[in-house]
Amino acid sequence: LRDHRKWNDLLALINSLILILPSVYVTYATAWKGDYSCVFRVLAVQLLRSFCGWFTYLPPDPQYLSSNFDFPDFVHCSYKDCFAGNDEGEEESAPFVSFFSGHVATMVVAANHMWLNGWKTSAVICHVLNVFQVVRLLATRGHYSI
Repeated sequence: LRDHRKWNDLLALINSLILILPSVYVTYATAWKGDYSCVFRVLAVQLLRSFCGWFTYLPPDPQYLSSNFDFPDFVHCSYKDCFAGNDEGEEESAPFVSFFSGHVATMVVAANHMWLNGWKTSAVICHVLNVFQVVRLLATRGHYSI
């Protein structure tokens, strides 16, 4: 992926777009069905992840492959030129929470909720997509662990 950055960007974009499925499901379960348990679980996981991750706020791995299509890189790079001031042409990455992936956690919570509410096929699809997401995050050194 380091030699083929466009593939890295494409996979990062797909990784970000994958989150549309659980987001739509959580919105549907909350707004239309009145089931607040899923949104509370997602919010609790993200809050605890942020709190625990604050204690593991580390610089990115030296082999980390960033992409302007991946969160939080697209936020970081939209306010600052990630290639500025670096003679080697390598990106400058902001430190990030390396406790575990919020993308992965959101997918797991939503997929498990889907399974429990009879959306078995959608749940399996989310878990399979999550495996690809985990592999990409580990391959690009997006997190130290998942």
